[in-house]
Amino acid sequence: MGEQQTQSQDLLPRIWMDARVIMVEGASAIEFLQGYLTSDTQRLQPNKALPMAVCNIKGRVLANGWALPAEEGVGLLVHHSVVAPLEALLQPFLNFSSAAFADAGAQFVLVERTRGIALLDELHVTPLTALPDGYLDISAELARTLIEHNLALVSAPVSERFMPQMLGLEEHGAVDFDKGCYLGQEIVARAQHRGAVKRRLQQVTLDDIHVEIGDAWGSDATVVSVAANLALVVAKVAA
Repeated sequence: MGEQQTQSQDLLPRIWMDARVIMVEGASAIEFLQGYLTSDTQRLQPNKALPMAVCNIKGRVLANGWALPAEEGVGLLVHHSVVAPLEALLQPFLNFSSAAFADAGAQFVLVERTRGIALLDELHVTPLTALPDGYLDISAELARTLIEHNLALVSAPVSERFMPQMLGLEEHGAVDFDKGCYLGQEIVARAQHRGAVKRRLQQVTLDDIHVEIGDAWGSDATVVSVAANLALVVAKVAA
């Protein structure tokens, strides 16, 4: 019975319920997002996701994830808990552009191994406007995968607390230091060129310790991602 249930689950669509895709549509979608994403939207390629972040004016990451190429614009794959604040940040400026959020609202994320838009090896995604009748939530599995790749997907408890470099986003191609201005760019660039980033992402083993995102870790670190017995923390760099 257990084996049959496992086989049945394997046939279900795999949905990343922790993530959502905000669709920005219109003729100027790519140009508009160039002023807000830390990565260069001109580098978007068909079927390949572009790592990115959106900072506040102080250079702290409000949301991060991937920009996805779309027929009518660009999708922003982020944690579901930062969708509302990200939309609230962008909406006033969208009002003065020829781009807009899609009427369907934030979309769900279907995950497959080979079909869709590539995020990582054997990790491809497709936005869905509605959930299928039956699905398997693989958020816990993907949380561990991202931690193993030293990737932190910012959620509400740690939103607007860390600069991109503190989360190691530049190491994954999510920060382009040669592109034009974006929100928070001056602070992010200054910290990079002056070597002023004194906190960095570290992977730790929990050993049955229960922690949640946003919790303190030790005397000088903060938990930013958790999955089973692994976590990512932002900690002070040893002198």
